[in-house]
Amino acid sequence: MKNGLRRVSVLFRVASLVLSPAHGIAQSASAQDVAPPVGFILPTLVALPAAAFRRGDVGIIVLGGQVSVTSDALKAEAGFSGATIIDLPQATEITVPLAADQVLNVTPASSGWLIGLGTPSAVQPPLQVVPGDHVLNFTLPTGAASPAPMSLSIADPLTGQTMLIGAVAAGASAYGQSGPGFELLPTWLGAAVLPVSDDLSLAATPSGLILQSGSAVHPLSLAPVPRALAIERAAGLSRAVSLPQQDLCGLRSLMESQEARVASLPPLGRLDASLDLARTMLALGFGQEANAVLADALAADPAASGNQQLLMLNAMAETLARAPGAAAAFANPDLPATDETRLWQGIGLANAHHPHQAAPKLVAGLPILITYPAPLQRAIGPPIAETLIAADALAPVGRLLAAHSGDPAFALAQAEALQAAGYPHQAIASYDKIWRLGDQRQAGIAKIRSILLRHQLGQIDAAQAAASIDKHLYDWRGPRHEWNTRLALANLRAEAGDWPHALSNLQAVDRLFPARHNEILADRTAMFARMINGPALDHMGPLAAIAVIERNGDLIPQGAAGLHVIKLLAKELIALDLPGEAAPVLQKLLDATPPGQSRAAIGLALARVDQDSGNENGAAAALTKSDAPSLPADLAEQRALLAARIQAAQGHPQQAQESLAPLQSAQAWDAKADLAEAHQDWQAAETDLKQLAQSQIPPSGAIPPSGSAVLLKLAGAASHSGDQAELSALAGTYAARLGNDPDAMLFRTLTDAPLGASGSLDQALHQIAAIERVPSELDPKPPNQGKH
Repeated sequence: MKNGLRRVSVLFRVASLVLSPAHGIAQSASAQDVAPPVGFILPTLVALPAAAFRRGDVGIIVLGGQVSVTSDALKAEAGFSGATIIDLPQATEITVPLAADQVLNVTPASSGWLIGLGTPSAVQPPLQVVPGDHVLNFTLPTGAASPAPMSLSIADPLTGQTMLIGAVAAGASAYGQSGPGFELLPTWLGAAVLPVSDDLSLAATPSGLILQSGSAVHPLSLAPVPRALAIERAAGLSRAVSLPQQDLCGLRSLMESQEARVASLPPLGRLDASLDLARTMLALGFGQEANAVLADALAADPAASGNQQLLMLNAMAETLARAPGAAAAFANPDLPATDETRLWQGIGLANAHHPHQAAPKLVAGLPILITYPAPLQRAIGPPIAETLIAADALAPVGRLLAAHSGDPAFALAQAEALQAAGYPHQAIASYDKIWRLGDQRQAGIAKIRSILLRHQLGQIDAAQAAASIDKHLYDWRGPRHEWNTRLALANLRAEAGDWPHALSNLQAVDRLFPARHNEILADRTAMFARMINGPALDHMGPLAAIAVIERNGDLIPQGAAGLHVIKLLAKELIALDLPGEAAPVLQKLLDATPPGQSRAAIGLALARVDQDSGNENGAAAALTKSDAPSLPADLAEQRALLAARIQAAQGHPQQAQESLAPLQSAQAWDAKADLAEAHQDWQAAETDLKQLAQSQIPPSGAIPPSGSAVLLKLAGAASHSGDQAELSALAGTYAARLGNDPDAMLFRTLTDAPLGASGSLDQALHQIAAIERVPSELDPKPPNQGKH
């Protein structure tokens, strides 16, 4: 099918190559340090995924589609004279004879793949290999989603048996590993699996590849990375200490003999023996014990304080023991500047919950970590893996987990890696298995992770998730876990509409973690804002709304949002008709709120409650205590109106009138009229009610009942003052526009012309009956019953 296609491969240097945006892979920093080889472009009509690896004395390239080059054109390229092309139904396989020291460089190019011989021109980012429940998940590096991965099959050139090939845009398996029923080959690109069992299958997904076993009896797992390979990879990194390499029993025996030797030596001669003992204790993962040995050595020989080995071992011991001074220990400039020192600095940052700062140091030092004695790896490896997952460093953590496949100490990290890599169902299955391991820390964390993940998948709702977490809140109380769990519990309760308990949970976190007060205050403020800006308060009962606002009074915001909350609180308190209960609640809010608009609104609400209960002095004090400059006009006016009523009730009507004089609004005129009526000043009341009528009564058309009430008060004031001319004017202006509501009928009675000598008895009786029906609001009002 390739006959007749024009040969388009061109010999050129990689330095001139422009990488294809379609492949989405930027050249790594490590690639820039390697001399570019000579190569040629293997053209493709569309972007194709590929795999490349060695099998015996040949290199194999597998592409997920057809290529536009003939075998003759390929053989014409320098170094490829023995190459062959095999057309497969959905792929192309190219085999190239290789010398023992040769590799195939396969790099994405603008119109296909750049193929070259020699040393690697770029280090491919690794495929993260994470064991799951009867599966192995191969996750692509970031940005390698196009072209999409493909699962292919070819014949093994050595045995003729079927090989499973994962073709990708980028990513490789740096070293070989094996598992039950398969062998994972090292590759230059993609994945290559030699299946021994017939029930294995390799499938492509948008995020990578999945090797799956059809047997429930034999779940897939990876054997640890060969120790010799790990040592080889760590050989190029600088070390600070040399730890004894023995198994657990050997290390314990060595520690006992070293303890005896230290005890047998005089204090000034113990330094070297104490350093050896500390190294063995560190190899066993005994941080506190090693720290104590080094402290004794320093106390016996203060001159050793500058010993670089002692300083390094002590810093490692404090970090392993999670001692408070561990971070300061690594700030010592006398420590050796090595890769191993930086690794332990990263472990200290991980202990302090700074995953993104720790990750670069941990990644760089992983080869060293894998060479440590097994007890020390089990002590520091799991938290390192969890830190890398938190920092989204999934590829490096995949290498660490592969080196400890099947180790129960890494079970939680394995499950978290599955979740982070986008395999939630496998992660839940792994979390549930951890629950049965008997490791309290891993089990407690796994249970919460499982609950939260089930909620994310919609398997349980927020209320069910919160109830489940509440049952397991105390299974494990590590500081980082408890912080995260309690925050999650609060957010779930808020999501379920249980705002009082959600905010109480955050207050509990604040008490448990006082050093992180500012963080939790920000979370409390955000949650309170969500509550008051939504329908939550409207759906609560009065007592619940009052309680949640009272307990979180310090969170009431300034501005309109805060005024809304305060008005709602005042409404609920008044609705309960319990002034004795309302006043203490408002007083507590007033004391907890900083000066400003919200405090002024709370003071107004408290003053109203006090005035209604006859506590004029308390009402005045509440207004004074909550005063603030530059208040919104409406709030300032409400406070001024109430202050005037309080002054009048305290026997200072003249001061009250003077304080209201500057105000020119409907509420102000109404209040001035009320004060004037209360003190029998009918002319002043008439003047204010005229202003009120002009602002409230439309110039034409029917007058609504609210207008009738204003006109009735005005007519009553004019009647009390004997202003017959005003009564006649009111009747002529408004009587015809009024309806037949009670206030309108009484208005007409008051404004009718007075009875003369010629008036009939029926007319007189009619007016007398109407006057008797005039409501008590025309009588003078007690000073403490003003409107709010």
